[in-house]
Amino acid sequence: MGNLAVTYSKQGRLKECEKMALEVLEKRKLVNGEDHPSTALAMANLAVTYSEQGRLGEAEKMASEALESRRRFLPPDHPDITSSIGTLAMVVGAQGRRDDAAKMEIEVLEKLTRTLGKDHLDTIRAMANLAVTYGWQGKLEEEEKMELEVLERRTRILGKEHPATIETAGNLAMTYQWQKRYTDAERIGLEVLEQRRRLMGLAHPRTILAADNLTLTYHSEEKWKEAELLSSETLDARKKMDPKMELVDTIKAAGRLALAIRYQDRWEETETLLASVVERSLQVMGAQDPNTQRYIQGLIKVYNQLGKAKEAEETEKLLLA
Repeated sequence: MGNLAVTYSKQGRLKECEKMALEVLEKRKLVNGEDHPSTALAMANLAVTYSEQGRLGEAEKMASEALESRRRFLPPDHPDITSSIGTLAMVVGAQGRRDDAAKMEIEVLEKLTRTLGKDHLDTIRAMANLAVTYGWQGKLEEEEKMELEVLERRTRILGKEHPATIETAGNLAMTYQWQKRYTDAERIGLEVLEQRRRLMGLAHPRTILAADNLTLTYHSEEKWKEAELLSSETLDARKKMDPKMELVDTIKAAGRLALAIRYQDRWEETETLLASVVERSLQVMGAQDPNTQRYIQGLIKVYNQLGKAKEAEETEKLLLA
């Protein structure tokens, strides 16, 4: 039954997964008691399910119970305790408590380095998780240093085109982006995008994400033609899955394309596209969403540039809605 709950989770059937995980936990408590390895495992699985549902408070409570239970009957460096600390760090980090998450992730990394060695895949994954947390904390130099080490190890052990290696390279590209090292960000971002296109196809979500990230770099570099070509490609890919532009990511992709066209002084094309972006953004995200507000302000500027004072005035009213 526990394995079936995990299967439901992998399939995205989270309500069924939760129901099954709760049943497993209650039965294991009844048969084995609170402080038993199988009971603690059931707690840990339920914590992950709650996290995937976005129920982070419940996930933290369950992950904490699993950790405390394991600490009562297992030695400090046991892999299950380390796993529980990692799960709790993930949940705490998702709630924005980055400092707490970092402390736990450092503990996990130290334990795994000591018990498994620095080149074990679990150790490398722990280092990658900590690097991401450093990024969220704004510690970009520490993030870069750690990502470079993760990239070197994964390249050496897994190969350059393993998904985990490519993911690390993508993270490093974004670190360079936030450091305003745009040439480095573009170089690595291009390589990541080419790998994902070749290995996963143009329409794969990770390929689209790589294209979105590289588009952001092109915007920072003011390479508007390159940004337009890539934005057009990702928008086409998203619209195949979302032809009516009902998803936030599709609307944002259209907004990025409109911006790239606008900065090439192609005002009529910008007007047509941005007007549709504003319409969909109002319907999907609402008038007070920061993205919607930005799109409205952009459209007002386009109308003013085209000498359409009446349209600009009418559009300004949307900012007060």
